[in-house]
Amino acid sequence: MLKTLEERGADLSEILQEMAVKLALEDNRFQGENGIYSEGNRIVGDGTVFTAASSQTTNEFVNQATGEIRKRRMDLVAQQYTEGGGTCVYGIKYAAIWSTGANRHDTIALGASYVSSSSPQAEARMAIELVHQAQAHLKRADASVSLVTYDRAAGRKEQESLNEDGMVLATRAYMDHAPDDKSHYRKPKPIGHTQATCGHHHYFVAIQKRLHLVVTDVSGGVSHVALQHQQRPKRRGNRIFHYSEHPYTCWCSPETDQILRISWNGRKAALSSSKNGIVLAGDKGYENMMRYLQPHAPDSDEFKVLNGKRQTAESMHSIMDQMLPFKRLQRWSLESKDSWVFGYLTGHNLVYQQLRRQEVLNQLAG
Repeated sequence: MLKTLEERGADLSEILQEMAVKLALEDNRFQGENGIYSEGNRIVGDGTVFTAASSQTTNEFVNQATGEIRKRRMDLVAQQYTEGGGTCVYGIKYAAIWSTGANRHDTIALGASYVSSSSPQAEARMAIELVHQAQAHLKRADASVSLVTYDRAAGRKEQESLNEDGMVLATRAYMDHAPDDKSHYRKPKPIGHTQATCGHHHYFVAIQKRLHLVVTDVSGGVSHVALQHQQRPKRRGNRIFHYSEHPYTCWCSPETDQILRISWNGRKAALSSSKNGIVLAGDKGYENMMRYLQPHAPDSDEFKVLNGKRQTAESMHSIMDQMLPFKRLQRWSLESKDSWVFGYLTGHNLVYQQLRRQEVLNQLAG
């Protein structure tokens, strides 16, 4: 049935997303009255691999005794993928995004997309594209996503694209735990400088995802002081602006804290013009900021809470076990695979819709 819908010009992905956004808005998700970091304003994304319809990787079989060559059916779109635990699976990968809720069946599937490459970055890119599509739908309804949680497959480019659309990536942190200081992440990465109210210039670097102040003593020795990391998001209408503030001390007035503010929305030109902003060390400083810093410090309580929410969402709202409860896609063409996946996701959302309506009726009756 879904395949014939596509033949008539229907877009299964668009149908699912429009339906999901409508359900989310009915449940007051992604609304201005919600906290910026609340569960109702957050999208979770991940990828999953389904075993191929056939495990055969070639379409020919040679009988060693007779030399006869026989044709056999194979899954033309399947390939070898490596899952998070390191397990290799021959099959088909889909990236999906969803909105979580307090209960297991409160999950709303917001979109899914076939991933044609075995690269984790390709999976993250497809998922973030789905997030941007959902954000566009929500903005037309005067709502917006503020937070996206994904695993480390999402990197600098994904973070940058989300920042430009009013969102931040919560779980991108990676810290190298090498036993010595030769780790790449422990080498200082220049970010930029700022001028304190007293006129002195202060230089900042990134070390293991944390912002550090460069301190030079009287003998010329250089040390790096880790700075506190405080999130200060603001909402203006349906637009959300994310900032991180970093208190530091100038040597001429040790009793007074200076503030360095980094804006995580927009391009590098806007960073130096904002109040208490930073002058980046050129294009390289901007790249270092996107790659080696992040809106949430990896060892902060705030990051631990957000990362914990992601783990809870993954265990409670498993894509494989809840929204797509099958391990193998017994379909041969990509069109039939899409129909199967989108059919299940649409059905999942319909179950949520019926449960939600019944809950509302019970509340009215009570």
